[in-house]
Amino acid sequence: MHQTNELLVNPHDQKVRDWGLFGNPTPITLFTDIAGEISAIGSKVNDFKLGDHIFGYPNFDLDGQGSQQYAVLRVGSFAKVPSSISDDQAATIPVNLFAPVIALFHPDKLGFPSPFSKEPSTKDFDTAAQTLVIIGGGSNCGKFGVQLAKLAGIGKIVVTASLSNESELKSYGATHVVDRHGTNSEVEARVRQIVGDDLIYVYDAINDDHTFTVSLLSSTKKGKVATLLPPKVAESTGESKKDYEISQVFGVVQFQPEFSAATFGALPELIDSGKIKTLKFQVMEGGLNVDAINKVLDAYRDGKNPGKWHVHPNA
Repeated sequence: MHQTNELLVNPHDQKVRDWGLFGNPTPITLFTDIAGEISAIGSKVNDFKLGDHIFGYPNFDLDGQGSQQYAVLRVGSFAKVPSSISDDQAATIPVNLFAPVIALFHPDKLGFPSPFSKEPSTKDFDTAAQTLVIIGGGSNCGKFGVQLAKLAGIGKIVVTASLSNESELKSYGATHVVDRHGTNSEVEARVRQIVGDDLIYVYDAINDDHTFTVSLLSSTKKGKVATLLPPKVAESTGESKKDYEISQVFGVVQFQPEFSAATFGALPELIDSGKIKTLKFQVMEGGLNVDAINKVLDAYRDGKNPGKWHVHPNA
């Protein structure tokens, strides 16, 4: 049992609120990026103690979400907060990082060799020779996708984003930042100046229509696309005739316990070494202020960028 001290409001919380994303019924408690203190512990838990500050991904059910005084987390879905960062900084990580972990490294998604695996890759695969395009690099999941791609050793990391994010994204490891503003054909032309007609791998962190995403793929090689929202490609375009696989990522720790345990086990050292960096945020005044939270969620719904907001439930 974990007492929630900090939680992060995410775009997917808006989709849970408005769409019932992941099949969650409403009304429901929201928020799955949390940090705080351990207030109760199971009899078989040996590596943590009462009072430890942890950050993680709570149970994906009514007992787990962060907008309540206590949340339930399972071993393998959280880690101790390193001394080099605060609880608030730690709360920027769990869900936003775990989704691109699955997108990039799960064998059913893009399938790059995982830097979190203790087993050597059996693939004869030159990661450094690969190119990855990340759509939505300015989003939380996009920024962690860039960091993970760098950690994995992918040689060319091309990111579409607002150019106001260019410096930050390059500090995370992006080799190229492409201005996302303009028509789809204009942005595609900018990407193709870098990747030509050889692109195989795309991670889309934001779109609910993936026609543009698929347009970036090679016309002669089989491509792979991992998306955070259900795959959708317009049948009226030639893109649907390309040879590619497209799949949605369910970045939920209960669905991927081995990936979760390996990821959270490695995070404290990676954070302390600076290989994984926390994201910028603002703290919302007044704790669980329903009107203020809904205002942020409404901004996500309306395609705006309200910034990254943290809530302190006990404030």
